[in-house]
Amino acid sequence: EIKSSALHKIPKDLKEVLTSNSKLAEKWNDLTPIARNEWICWVMYVKKVETRENHIKRLKEEILDGKEDLAVGWDALTEILMRKNGLSSLYLPFV
Repeated sequence: EIKSSALHKIPKDLKEVLTSNSKLAEKWNDLTPIARNEWICWVMYVKKVETRENHIKRLKEEILDGKEDLAVGWDALTEILMRKNGLSSLYLPFV
């Protein structure tokens, strides 16, 4: 069984990659729910299919290499999500 994240369901294409490799699935399941959430958001919130495929490929490589979370951090993920929803962090002084 592949564990989900704190907030998001695993997209079908990512789940297929995770289930196709038992070592990757094991390492994925060992991540914290928040770390899994960061990876899922990083895959989901891109515009181009090609970029999404590249992110999934990189996710696979980096998790197998032992990387637990993204270097992006919450500030960058918040900015990505806000831009996707047509908002600007300029209006949120706490971001």
